[in-house]
Amino acid sequence: MRPATTTHKWQELPQNDQAPNIKSVISGNTLHRIECDNPQSEALLISVLMREVLENPNKTCALVTPDRHLARRVSSTLEKWKIQIDDSGGSNLAHSRTGSFILLSLEACIKKLSPIALASLLSHNLTTGGGGHENFRSHVRLLEKKILRGPKPDKPAFDGINEKIEQKLSDPYEPISQEEADHLQALIQKLTPILNPLLDSIDSSKPLKEWLETHITLLEQLCQREDQAGAEILWAGDDGEAAASFLSELYEQALYLGNITAQEYYDILEHFMKAQMIRPNYGTHPRLIILGLMEARLYHADRFILAGLNEKTWPPETQADMWMSRPMRKEYGLPDPDRVIGQAAHDFVENFCAAEVFMTRSVKLDNSPSVPSRWWQRMDTIAASLGTSFTKSSSEIYKEWARTLNHSDAKPKPTERPQPCPPRRYRPKKLSVTAIEKWMMDPYTIYARHILKLKKLRPLEEDVDAAEKGSIMHHIFDQFITAYPETVPEDAQEIILNMAQDTLGEHINNAAMENFWWPRFVRLSSWFVENEKNWRKNYKPAKTEVDGALDIKIEETRFTITARADRIDLKVDNSYAIIDYKTGTPPSKSEIISGSKPQLSLEAAILLKVGYKELKSGPIDYIGAWKLSGGYPQADKKDLFLLSDREDPNQIAEDAIDGLKTLVHTFDNDNTPYMSFPNLPDQIPPSCQDYVHLARVKEWAETSSGGDAT
Repeated sequence: MRPATTTHKWQELPQNDQAPNIKSVISGNTLHRIECDNPQSEALLISVLMREVLENPNKTCALVTPDRHLARRVSSTLEKWKIQIDDSGGSNLAHSRTGSFILLSLEACIKKLSPIALASLLSHNLTTGGGGHENFRSHVRLLEKKILRGPKPDKPAFDGINEKIEQKLSDPYEPISQEEADHLQALIQKLTPILNPLLDSIDSSKPLKEWLETHITLLEQLCQREDQAGAEILWAGDDGEAAASFLSELYEQALYLGNITAQEYYDILEHFMKAQMIRPNYGTHPRLIILGLMEARLYHADRFILAGLNEKTWPPETQADMWMSRPMRKEYGLPDPDRVIGQAAHDFVENFCAAEVFMTRSVKLDNSPSVPSRWWQRMDTIAASLGTSFTKSSSEIYKEWARTLNHSDAKPKPTERPQPCPPRRYRPKKLSVTAIEKWMMDPYTIYARHILKLKKLRPLEEDVDAAEKGSIMHHIFDQFITAYPETVPEDAQEIILNMAQDTLGEHINNAAMENFWWPRFVRLSSWFVENEKNWRKNYKPAKTEVDGALDIKIEETRFTITARADRIDLKVDNSYAIIDYKTGTPPSKSEIISGSKPQLSLEAAILLKVGYKELKSGPIDYIGAWKLSGGYPQADKKDLFLLSDREDPNQIAEDAIDGLKTLVHTFDNDNTPYMSFPNLPDQIPPSCQDYVHLARVKEWAETSSGGDAT
């Protein structure tokens, strides 16, 4: 541990009278050095070392480390043995139960009850809705599942939530019942008087004292129960007492601060709560402790574990003064920046002199190689000069114990490809044309969605993605065609853009929508108008967004396919054209003929069998997929099948019906499994990825003869 000016003295050790003693310590059983792969394995090893101490009822152990992350890992790992350890560093108030409740409640109001912020607050275990509200938790889950998911409401706070509840009552796709709406409205009515006082002033600027008074009232009301006052619940426990003390002290100092905004109030709370540390008053283990370097100076234990022995951790990295150079600091009598290294060395020596010492370090930190502490390296130098080395036999035992805690020698066996075979009575008898393609590619998707009734939840504050933009675009063009079914007006593009602005509403103010998607739509509308003028020389719109269905009977089984056609036009000779708007890649002729992309051919089959409302029988003249991207080029008008071509669109429709009958007949059997990806593709399309994790595709795909399931 000599300073740099006298390190040459190490060369005298082999001739020194103390050399045999030093050599015996290095090669003995009281000093151990263990290198671990990463911080997690280091924490596990330390936990094993501390747990072993408890086998001796008279032995004590102290972990000494300046690495707070490592200390928290050890504390968490020891909980697997139900050991609550005393950590002198404690945990900060902001991360405690009461602290997080304080910050979440303020954040929810600042963000005007945005879905993520509100869901986080209502899910907190201190939130009880003010008491007197039956089934509060179940109603919160209902609110989060039915109302908060999907796009963010246009209106802020409770206005947006109430409006969405009303919309969901008449939603054709994901409606809620009147009973569910009543429960949700009762929940909102209970929360409104609690949150509104803070919500109403969230855009204002006022003294810190007033913010605290309003906020504390909200907190106590939000967590009160019928049989217990909110203050008794909120300020109980170690974290509650610490929060009460912190807020009381802040309230006393509030007079010295002028008017502040809500965001400034939040920043003040978060900053000082992170500096407020909490230590448990009781319940920790009497013979185990985690200490920082300063606390360890006055502590004695039978076993010391010195952990985190890497450069920049122990000793810490010295920080250069951005205002004063080292000579300037010395001239003004300020301490040298390297003083912290000397203090860290002093603390290391004190603990190193204990009766039994374990030193540990991680070889990698954040997936990058770490540099051993300079003291670790100096020990290697001294051991080499004495012709000895640190014993590894006893250390390896502890590493093996730690390894076997989380590992097994048994070879893992990958799961097999799922092949569920539900009884016929549970198998679906009605599917949409878009589901048929999924059925052919991944029958397990149909099993999970239509038999197990598992549906993927939409994310909170969902962005307007490609599918949503496609639906919006369809709706706008449908409005235009319905309003002008005969002729295209001269100012058609202006009309379409006005319709788009009305449809998008406040979404148009979204930065991504305004800067990226809207210019594309403007280009697309120009193409659409010109194409419509040319197209209507031979075809006239008959129906847009029209629902259709077709029943197929195979022996005793009746199966129904449904579809919503984007557009069906009528030619002057009373033949039909089927048009599908695509925002992604349209299908090719070969994919439709082979049956791998059956959507358009099945829509044609429904039309051929007079399955669309208010459309009479007639031949099919045209099947097309129009890719509307708004890029360069603006669109790709793909004329897939024309009656004048060698592939008759009517025959394509008949072939699609035959293929569907074969598929239905195959699965109308108790022994036919809904296999996960019978022919595993190299790339799984987005439409079939919702249930990949349930089928554990990545696990069994490696042993499959198919692709790699990326």
